Amino acid sequence: MEVKINKINNKNVNVENGDIVNGDKITETTTINNNYYVTVENSSDLTKSLVGASNEEKKEYSELYKKYINKFKELENYAMSLIYPKLIDKKYDFSSNTLIFGKKIIDWIFGLSEYPSKQIELLYKELQEEFEIKKESILGKRWKANKMYFDGKLKEAKDKYIELKNEITSNSDIPYWIKDDILIDGRNILNKYDNSMNQYTYPNPFQEEINKNKHKLSYPDVDRIKADIFERVSDHIFDNKNKGKYTTIIGIGLEEILNSIQNLAYITIFYGSITHLKLVRSLIAEVMYMYADTFEDEEFYKITLKMLFLSGERKKYKNLYNKLKLNYNFVNSKLFVDELLICLNTAISFEKLGNEIFIYDLYGRNLEDEKYNEFESKMLDSIEISEDYHMFYITDIFRAIPSNLSRFNNIQRLLTIMMNYLEKNYSRFFYEFGAILNNIDIKSLSKENFNVYKNIIDKILTLKDRDIINVSYAIINIKEYRPEIRDYDEILLKQKTFENIIYNLEENKNIVDALKYIIEIYKDRYNERESNPRVAVGYGTEYNLERKFFTKEIYEKQTRNTIITEYIPLAKLILSSENQFIKEKVKCIKTLAYILLVEEDENIREDIITSINRSEFSKYQEDFTESKEKTKEDLKNNVLMANYIAGKITSKRLFSKYLEKSLIDSTQIEEILNCIKISRFNDDREFGAEIFYYIFLHAYKENDFDIRNKLIEMSDIFINTDYEKEILEILCDYADNLSYEESIGYIKLLRKVSKDEIYKYEEIIEKLKNNANYNIRVMVEKYIVKEQNE
Repeated sequence: MEVKINKINNKNVNVENGDIVNGDKITETTTINNNYYVTVENSSDLTKSLVGASNEEKKEYSELYKKYINKFKELENYAMSLIYPKLIDKKYDFSSNTLIFGKKIIDWIFGLSEYPSKQIELLYKELQEEFEIKKESILGKRWKANKMYFDGKLKEAKDKYIELKNEITSNSDIPYWIKDDILIDGRNILNKYDNSMNQYTYPNPFQEEINKNKHKLSYPDVDRIKADIFERVSDHIFDNKNKGKYTTIIGIGLEEILNSIQNLAYITIFYGSITHLKLVRSLIAEVMYMYADTFEDEEFYKITLKMLFLSGERKKYKNLYNKLKLNYNFVNSKLFVDELLICLNTAISFEKLGNEIFIYDLYGRNLEDEKYNEFESKMLDSIEISEDYHMFYITDIFRAIPSNLSRFNNIQRLLTIMMNYLEKNYSRFFYEFGAILNNIDIKSLSKENFNVYKNIIDKILTLKDRDIINVSYAIINIKEYRPEIRDYDEILLKQKTFENIIYNLEENKNIVDALKYIIEIYKDRYNERESNPRVAVGYGTEYNLERKFFTKEIYEKQTRNTIITEYIPLAKLILSSENQFIKEKVKCIKTLAYILLVEEDENIREDIITSINRSEFSKYQEDFTESKEKTKEDLKNNVLMANYIAGKITSKRLFSKYLEKSLIDSTQIEEILNCIKISRFNDDREFGAEIFYYIFLHAYKENDFDIRNKLIEMSDIFINTDYEKEILEILCDYADNLSYEESIGYIKLLRKVSKDEIYKYEEIIEKLKNNANYNIRVMVEKYIVKEQNE
């Protein structure tokens, strides 16, 4: 057996004195604390420009540099001890301010404590005395500006960086990479200051200077260390992924990589680079993700998410969160959310609100009542129109409110604020109002709040650009709740509008008219595609003829004539036309399948299935859009479903083909499940669980919410079968710390289970009732507990 042991060894550097790296001449390569550093332009000019001393007055810059970085030698492996405290048998207790600072800055990077403002001030004083760094040198001025920045004094930091910009742009002796770094920091600080003041500086004077560059932005020392870190991470990951069958690798090289990251942080502190110091967190996130993805390690994923949160990489956080939440329960656990709340205390004052909005948006439903109330008050305070309100964050706050409406406390204040925005015509924020108004439970509003709510709707309907606020469901909800209100009748009765169709479908008020309007829309869109072949057109609203139109009672008494005379001829045209996109053909087959479920005329049934089978061989327009919703295989799967419902193939044949297809190509699974869901409406005693069991086990591994929810919803097929116990165990195991999205499948399943069988799901129901997500607890109480007790 081969055993590879990764040790912390000095790294050989493949550069020599005089080589050019990032446009600068290498004059010395230094190895310190098992990491190498490249010192560029080791000259009296650099020394003088940085520290304010000439070569005669001071040692070479590289000597200063080596002496500085060695100050933190005793902190080796400290970052590693934060991740794996049991592996590092060392206590990091110091009396030296330099080491205390070095420890606290790593704590801050990992979100464990506040920025060590006092300690860095003492460190800078010590460095100025020890290395004779003048206050008026570039380093001295930059240190002072950075202290202001991390103390939350943006204006003072911005002003100091403008002074630095004026100095460095008039000094040709300063290396370009130092100039670039100062300009980047200055640009970012000015942007943050502008955001805090609800203003915009154009052109940004720092960006103007950057745009004059003819070279690529770089920072030789920092770039070299980062490149080395990624090289070593890649080497370790490659070795682990490609190790031999009988090879055991002890260690993954994490210690040396974290030590390099520590020293990178200390270097950025010395140079005074705010941007690079903050990017250390992003670097840790990238490294941890590479390890997490390789070893599928939960701890690495936790650190990755925390670092993304701390570095403000919110889009990346959400993407990874969505990837993990199906398979890693920790992402929604109280323990992990509490860790993020602790991280809030480490944020710089002007960045804290952005982090709070992010938590409120993503985890508002998971917060305990007292903490949630704090967040809600903070959100309302931040969108209240006042002299110091935060315009930069307002849209994000309004966007975060709808998902928290079920537990919203001060709805009166929210409605009052929204009315104030409308009265002042702050239209840039109106877009998010629709989602809020459409999702407010108006039945729970007091009389006073309902009047304010209605006044908001009325105000919106008077706006010239009212279309940017979709309040269709709000209008319908008002009419449903208070039928005597006639203010919106003109909107609701206007034919072929979204509001009219939805209103007619509510409680089947006028399902025939709704059906006719939808078919008219289908005809218009069919003709548009025929007139403009090969042109992809998107629509704001998609209409689907779902099962509701085809229950036996409704079909026979209300919709059959319209379907036979108006829809079926149109569907046959769509299926046979080469100018129609494949997603339209798939939609048609689904609707025709619903018709096959209830139509008894054999001639009509035969005509339908013939058209469907021919569509498999007809030409169609390729969908070249990014979404590419349906494929030829999706169409074939729907044809199979239709043939089963028409009695042309057996359920065993149907499931066998679906199992074969899902095993060959997992991208077909979702559409196969859509087809199985419709097939279950067929009255077939042989429609069994045996083959679906294998499809279930295979598909359940897919990291996809839609697939998972469809499987859970249809798992009632296993009740009172040989597979029931195993499926229930799977569902129960995955019911811990469910996300709201995944819980929907459970709720739909439990609503279908009869009162005689619901006892089998008691453990699952109990887990849902105790879920950290408030919305899940509300749904369980509303749709499961109450319904079962009625």
